[in-house]
Amino acid sequence: QAAIEWIIDNPAQFLRLSFKKFLRTWSPLPNYEQAQSLPHQLALFCSYVPVMLLAFYGLWRTRRHWRYAWLPLVPVITIALLHMVVMGSIRYRLPAMACIIIFSGKGLSSLTRRWIDGANDRASYLK
Repeated sequence: QAAIEWIIDNPAQFLRLSFKKFLRTWSPLPNYEQAQSLPHQLALFCSYVPVMLLAFYGLWRTRRHWRYAWLPLVPVITIALLHMVVMGSIRYRLPAMACIIIFSGKGLSSLTRRWIDGANDRASYLK
């Protein structure tokens, strides 16, 4: 009850804190002290950022077929919204990563297909 009253009394601060929790949940790098070494952060960054970039591209490629793409997005959206209200941390995004990897696969297959089609088009010019 006290939390709800605080949110009603401080809506701007609640939104600011929610955004901060969102960023903390989806950050490529953790905040905890044991993960501050450069090799650890580099490994986390290099494994997370490509997956997310491919996922965004895969999601973009499925925009015309949104009726099929919404189901894997439900856990991602639920986790994002839930941890904007409660506690935000990168460990809480792990259940959503399985669904995000689906879109990464779509993004990777789309890029691969475009690369193969482009190579075939370039090869046909050489004949």
